[in-house]
Amino acid sequence: MSASKIRLPPSLDESYRIVRDIGQGAYGFVCQAEHRESKQMVAIKKVTRVSEKEILAKRCLREIKVLRHFEGHDNSAKIKS
Repeated sequence: MSASKIRLPPSLDESYRIVRDIGQGAYGFVCQAEHRESKQMVAIKKVTRVSEKEILAKRCLREIKVLRHFEGHDNSAKIKS
């Protein structure tokens, strides 16, 4: 693994290899990762600071709602858990 700011939980670490950090946002970090079996490239966002301020928690929930609303659209990010 590279010197990424993201430490994946064991369940994800077994399936994904971090390629590089992409950036840091208001409530976490984003990295590029590769699925070990399929070789599919993905972005993983690790939310770390949502509980610091109520407004950040609200923004995070709003982002999740928007992503779920557009789920299935070819040009939108997918949520995987």
